Amino acid sequence: MKKRILSMVLLASMLTSLAACGGDGDDTVDTSGDTEKEETNPAGIEAANYELPFNIYAPDWGMYQSYFFADDPGTDAMTKAIYEREVAVEEHLGVDIGYTIQGTVIDVRPKVQELVMTGDDTYQLFLTHCIHTTSAMITEDLLYDFNDFEYVDMTNEWWNQQANEALAVAGHNYFAVSDYMLSDPNCILFNKSILDEFNLEDPYQLVRDGEWTIDKMMEMMAAVTTDNGDGEWDHRDTYGFATSDNWPLNSFIFSSEAKLVTRDSDGKFEFAFDDERVYTMVDKLDQLLNNPNTYVYDAAIETTEDVHIMDSEYLDISKGHSLFNVYPIQYLRYQRDTDVDFGILPYPKLDAKQDGYYINDWSGLMCVPKTVGNAEMVGKVLELLAYYSGDTVRYAYYDIMLGEKLTRDPESKEMLDIIFDGVSFDAGVTYFGFSGGMFSLFYFPDKLLIEGSGAGGFSSFLAQNQSSAEAEINMFNLIVEDLEKAGS
Repeated sequence: MKKRILSMVLLASMLTSLAACGGDGDDTVDTSGDTEKEETNPAGIEAANYELPFNIYAPDWGMYQSYFFADDPGTDAMTKAIYEREVAVEEHLGVDIGYTIQGTVIDVRPKVQELVMTGDDTYQLFLTHCIHTTSAMITEDLLYDFNDFEYVDMTNEWWNQQANEALAVAGHNYFAVSDYMLSDPNCILFNKSILDEFNLEDPYQLVRDGEWTIDKMMEMMAAVTTDNGDGEWDHRDTYGFATSDNWPLNSFIFSSEAKLVTRDSDGKFEFAFDDERVYTMVDKLDQLLNNPNTYVYDAAIETTEDVHIMDSEYLDISKGHSLFNVYPIQYLRYQRDTDVDFGILPYPKLDAKQDGYYINDWSGLMCVPKTVGNAEMVGKVLELLAYYSGDTVRYAYYDIMLGEKLTRDPESKEMLDIIFDGVSFDAGVTYFGFSGGMFSLFYFPDKLLIEGSGAGGFSSFLAQNQSSAEAEINMFNLIVEDLEKAGS
């Protein structure tokens, strides 16, 4: 076991110190409960001394690169919280938590396959991409059902209940999301100086009133677009909206409450991307993306965000030439020193009738190889990692790092709460978003509206891709049914 020492008294003091770091976020952390009970029986799990490793494998990608692991306490609240969460679990169970960050998201499935084929128990937990090869790992019968862990209670508040329901397959949860997993949704950034210059409505109040919609956004965009006087429309002019041509646009499917799949009466997945709401969404996004108030730039996905910001044609919010920008929240760290005063908003609703603001999570998922050796130990570690994350790591990330270090005003923190409360999961994206015709449909904002014929061609675009998407869904359902019959 690592030479780490953390008493439960120190854990309590850690929570208090994190609250102190958080300024007005003190009420997020509650250390006033029955401390004796928490010391002896956290999450209802008794102390043990397994003297076993608990190894985590993650791709060198996304949030895993910065916000999940720590070798020492560091000097900031986030690193301290990550480190001391692990110490708390290690001490309580007598385990040694280790991790490997290696390769790309493509490498996760082969590594799981290798373990299952050889019966190897090197890794007890895998962190995956949110979409890539998730369905294949289920149909290849590689994964352990989280419901089968005796000491994992998926009904506890530190497990994401919406994800449990949305991602369940034939009553099994092969992928899970707990408080251990930090969300990575997208948001809208707005330039306060441009807003004030044109005396526009307060977007924060629009959000509060439930009136922040695509139509309202387009109305505000139209008021600010201006040419710099050279007669050429390019990155030197001012636009109402700037966006890359890639994956951030896909999040409008979630913010519009459209569905790629639903379930039939037997709980099997069925294609659903052909209803009236989808057609309305396609028309609205066509109006949003294909008008003179919008500037669309090349995503160049192989490069990093800091390189993008150095590119003059990449109309990042920091360039000061756009009222609104779509932006991944984890990239807010690149805006910490920008001179542009910006605010944060959720993606707009498709219409004001929606009951809330929704967005998808571009972070990853947890899974466990079916050849797991000591299921008792693994289940306890999973439960405690989730349990300890709520008041420590999640607090440090959402309230301190995002809410205070990276936002410019209290209203943005309020908006972040709305955004994260609306994070949701959809099996159509998670299991089929990168496959066959569903890939094209998932990426329709780029493939149809920007590169293709526009909303007028949606019927034919749908017809070209629906049969392939349905074939993928039906094959998945059949394989799962055969696995169930085989008692797998």
